[in-house]
Amino acid sequence: MGQGMSNGYLELINATPHPWTLQAQHSYQMDNWSFPSTVPSGAALPVYVQWHSSLGKSKSDDAGEAVYSVGGTSSSFQVQARYRDGFNLEVYLVDLATQNNAQGSTVSLGWNGGSYVNWVLGGADGSYTSNGASVDWMHQNLATLGNRKLRHICMPGSHDAGMSTFGTHTDLVDKQNTITQKFDIATQLTAGSRWFDVRPILRNGSFYTGHYSDIDVLGWQGADGQPLDQIISQINDFTAKYNELVILDISHAYNADSDYADFSQANWETLFTELQKINHRLNTTGMTISTDLSSQTLSSFIGNGPCVLLVTELPTGITLPSAAFAAGIVNSGNSFPIYNVYADSNKLDTMVADQLTKLHTQRTSPDAEFFLLSWTLTQDALDVINAGTSILELAEKAYEPLFQQAFVNFTSQSYPNVLYMDLFGASTKDAKAPNTEVAALAMAVNGLYGKA
Repeated sequence: MGQGMSNGYLELINATPHPWTLQAQHSYQMDNWSFPSTVPSGAALPVYVQWHSSLGKSKSDDAGEAVYSVGGTSSSFQVQARYRDGFNLEVYLVDLATQNNAQGSTVSLGWNGGSYVNWVLGGADGSYTSNGASVDWMHQNLATLGNRKLRHICMPGSHDAGMSTFGTHTDLVDKQNTITQKFDIATQLTAGSRWFDVRPILRNGSFYTGHYSDIDVLGWQGADGQPLDQIISQINDFTAKYNELVILDISHAYNADSDYADFSQANWETLFTELQKINHRLNTTGMTISTDLSSQTLSSFIGNGPCVLLVTELPTGITLPSAAFAAGIVNSGNSFPIYNVYADSNKLDTMVADQLTKLHTQRTSPDAEFFLLSWTLTQDALDVINAGTSILELAEKAYEPLFQQAFVNFTSQSYPNVLYMDLFGASTKDAKAPNTEVAALAMAVNGLYGKA
């Protein structure tokens, strides 16, 4: 895969309430440029694209156009193939504007040779969303999302969010079986993630994120990721600029100074003190530990500024002190019930079927329990010992099916609250810069299926 390969796919993702109708298409020196006559609402249709492969012709002359109208409106856009310092697909907004993209502007989709790029258009006439959205996508959409409960909203999320770096580690692991993210949390935030799986490790009296497991015969194996103080600084820098809701889901806490034992009550309380360095924590005044925060509206969190919600998944025997709750730290079991059950498989078809079955079983209405679509593949024993596929390579396999197989199975009664992923912000482990396609997909789900 990469910029140089001349064949690949464009996925057309229609999250508007109207069908798209092909008005015209034209190409010059393209070996394949053929678009569907109609893209129905809620559909994701692949278009095979092949730039010229003949010798003696200049690649810079390759070009193509396809014009679509959005049925029932005066809106239209043009998909373009252009050679601009390499192959590039882009969308010219002829008679529509999207959030952060003015009418008449061009949205670059890039090119991923041998694989896919996605064009996601959601919302309705006058309030469209698409690729290239604002960093502060929640705040920019408060007019439509503000009065919705959190369990009526879809957002991107990052699994093992702190594991973009390979720090202190045990002897039998390497990056292949510990690294889950390409980019650090600061970059994940700007790419649109709002739910962060944070797994604390206590080492030499300091907190880090970690990815550890107790392996049969081998014992505890894993590695440290980003230091917690760095994550806190990155979140504070972000909320100093953007009035967004940031949620940390804190679990799997182990003490590396005590043979990776579960955190004691004292360890947790030390962590609670450290977390109070995060600015703009939830104001719990007037709330009790039984207040279901997933049933609160988005505006109640960020209507007057940014908010960081700290949700802990405390094991049996650990209690949340009243002082921690007063400081904006809550326990999921009491204050934010979550359904989060992964497929535990490295087989794509198995994971897809598992997660969609769980979605439609658990989320029978928008008022059902807050649901994480765990769109992650898990290494098997061979993968773990590096005879198979790395975590990031597995994430590459799962990326495009989120658009092709997950989105098309969402409904107004059954859609996820978190699109929960490894390799967030990238479709390939070799990506040089983050993309915002998953944020665009989440906004599209909110526009098409979200309930006010």
